[in-house]
Amino acid sequence: MWLISLDVRKRIMKEAKLEMQALKEIQELQRELEEIEKGKAELGRKLELLDAKTKVQRTEMDLHVMLKQSVEEVTDGMNNYLKEYCM
Repeated sequence: MWLISLDVRKRIMKEAKLEMQALKEIQELQRELEEIEKGKAELGRKLELLDAKTKVQRTEMDLHVMLKQSVEEVTDGMNNYLKEYCM
């Protein structure tokens, strides 16, 4: 190893440092990617919950409309009954 010229040793050292820097950058990008994936998963869960809440609200609104219509029908029926038999 000592027979290798100084220029070759410098080049080898420079390549090793570049490889180490590239590895650090790759690892940092992988960490960032993992954080992004975690964020996407969390957003997916939130969207799923929001969708479920929206379905519940729609169902509640539909039920409210149906109940209102039923009350109106009963009221109309009672009014018609009163008109026919009480007048």
